[in-house]
Amino acid sequence: MYFSITALNKGGSICSRTIWCKSTIPLPAVSRCLLIIESSKLDYINWKLGFFYDGHRALNDCWATLNLFLNEEGSFDELKANVRKKEVLICPVNTSFDKKDILKQCKYNWSDGLSGRLPKCWWTCVPQELINDEKRWLDEEIYCTPGASDKVPQLEINALKRYSLRAEIMT
Repeated sequence: MYFSITALNKGGSICSRTIWCKSTIPLPAVSRCLLIIESSKLDYINWKLGFFYDGHRALNDCWATLNLFLNEEGSFDELKANVRKKEVLICPVNTSFDKKDILKQCKYNWSDGLSGRLPKCWWTCVPQELINDEKRWLDEEIYCTPGASDKVPQLEINALKRYSLRAEIMT
């Protein structure tokens, strides 16, 4: 799905002004459903709910996902609420090499800086309400200097930027 959205956004069409969401976000309603069903595979979940479809075709997968939302009350409302939540892309630059394993363990990703979109750094996306905690952690565990994270590049990610190349451009 990411490739498809990325390709559409490059065209500068109406898709670049479209809000995208990802139904694989762990929603409480879907999680409740997965407690009963022992797999996260779309075709298996639908089969357990009594809905069979010819999977792995884009339109069929869309219908199957819609079926999940129709069968689990409140799940679509949760998806809409989650897509509106803002995140912050944070790029701790100039971290020492010996901190790489800690950053990896904390789900940071490496950017070699060659794409021109992100600097050479470790990066992650953090819910906006947790950014101060994340920066405090960076100050204490990574930089070992109070206030050092105040200078790291960061970018607010909203529903229009999420799941697109626009979320990876630090300007």
